[in-house]
Amino acid sequence: MQIKKYINLIICKLISKVMNDDGDISIYKNLLKFKLWSNIAKEKIILADFSSVKFGLADRFIGILSLYMLAKETGRTLKIYHTKDFLLEKYLLPNKVNWIIKSKEIAYGLNESRPLISSLSRNSLRLIGIPDLNPRVKQYHAYTNMDFRDFIQNDRLNRYNRCELFKELFVFSPHLQSLVDTALILIGTHRFIAVHLRFLNMLEGVEPNAMNKEGDLSKKNKIKLINKCKKIIHSLHNKYPDIDILLISDSNTFLEEAFPSYVKILPGRVGHISSDIMEKDSIVDKAFTDMFLLTKAEFICNITGCGLRKSGFSKMAAEFGGIPFKTIEIED
Repeated sequence: MQIKKYINLIICKLISKVMNDDGDISIYKNLLKFKLWSNIAKEKIILADFSSVKFGLADRFIGILSLYMLAKETGRTLKIYHTKDFLLEKYLLPNKVNWIIKSKEIAYGLNESRPLISSLSRNSLRLIGIPDLNPRVKQYHAYTNMDFRDFIQNDRLNRYNRCELFKELFVFSPHLQSLVDTALILIGTHRFIAVHLRFLNMLEGVEPNAMNKEGDLSKKNKIKLINKCKKIIHSLHNKYPDIDILLISDSNTFLEEAFPSYVKILPGRVGHISSDIMEKDSIVDKAFTDMFLLTKAEFICNITGCGLRKSGFSKMAAEFGGIPFKTIEIED
């Protein structure tokens, strides 16, 4: 068993080299599932397969919505198989599209299915138009976190609105609705602006596979960065004195700082949803709650600069909520 696992890993690495892909090698494990024949597929679908990849929450939504656009453009139905780290149905349920698929309905025979491998990473994705899908192939399996609109160089995808796409696909599950309702009670306000900061391990280790690791900044420089961020939050309050500020971040260190009463912080420990940690359920709950609490803000401000990352997380939330999104860069 260990030898087979080792051989499969080597095969995946070789495929990633051929594809010039620096992404998650676990994506390629899906390719090893394909065989010559099956007799399972019933309809023409594009399958968003999230059964092994280790993307963040925003990346997963970007991939799902890209594949939904592709399904619309090619006359196929989108199905989502999401079992890695959490079951998607725990948080979101089908609305106008029945995207749920059971494992026994997924075909791996090459006579009726194909992997859609043109979208595994930014290095390998070089699409210049909508890909030609073979009408004889009933299932195309895709594993992606890419926004196809960045790579398909025409206007066909630009007409789609992520807020509308999201509402077509999803409604809150009772569990997610309860999380958001409780969060609004805990922060004590229904009217706020939101500030999001993505430190990506600048203050402490949150994402184990991220490029920059904890310790990149000295203690003195960490304090300096924290104070610069707090200064921007204070300046936002001076500009909007009659409305509270909801603070969202990927850094527990920053969230544990002392803030004035106008800054609202949702309780709970943040972490990356793909990390192998004991409190996985609470981490995922927190991520979903943060994202969909952001959608209820008057607008979202993403603080960047000085090593802070631009946030796909808060930008996605702004698109889902149909609210303004802006960035403020810290001055060096």
